Amino acid sequence: RLVASGCGGANSDVCIWDAASGQLMFRLSEHDHGIAALAFSPDERLLISVGVAADSKVFVWDTASGNIVASGKSAPADT
Repeated sequence: RLVASGCGGANSDVCIWDAASGQLMFRLSEHDHGIAALAFSPDERLLISVGVAADSKVFVWDTASGNIVASGKSAPADT
């Protein structure tokens, strides 16, 4: 089982942790202004990270390798 965490601010990394051991598996450093949301696929093979509005980046990560498998820009929310 995996756990993901995201940071805010200038160093807005996404971290993937092994839940059983507490070991940091990957520190993913592509977002620039904070993480708004994180979600695993049902099988935990993929993780999606969505940046805050100022960041507007979306990444899909392979949780076995830490590599980006897809990326894009998030649309601003309707107000």
